[in-house]
Amino acid sequence: MPGPPNLINLVIEVDDERRSHSSSDNEGRSRHGKLTQIMAINLRLGEIEFADAALSAKRKQIRMLVGQLQKLRRDYMKKQRERAIAEAEGAWRASWFED
Repeated sequence: MPGPPNLINLVIEVDDERRSHSSSDNEGRSRHGKLTQIMAINLRLGEIEFADAALSAKRKQIRMLVGQLQKLRRDYMKKQRERAIAEAEGAWRASWFED
């Protein structure tokens, strides 16, 4: 769709209710119908800019904290994988002992 992202621009033809809906009338539909333009905007909260300086500063702080949380999550998952590998290696080495 051409145009900026998150915008939907539609033109809809609305039938005139006073007309009959016979098959012979279908060819003149565009002459009698009413065109209605509809524009819809779809924005996520992160895409909205706020004019209040204090609110913008708080949103920036929240974005920084979210970034830190994502980094901590990645580090945690990495440590969990390392622990699982270490436990598997330990169990594998433990199976080497002969009774």
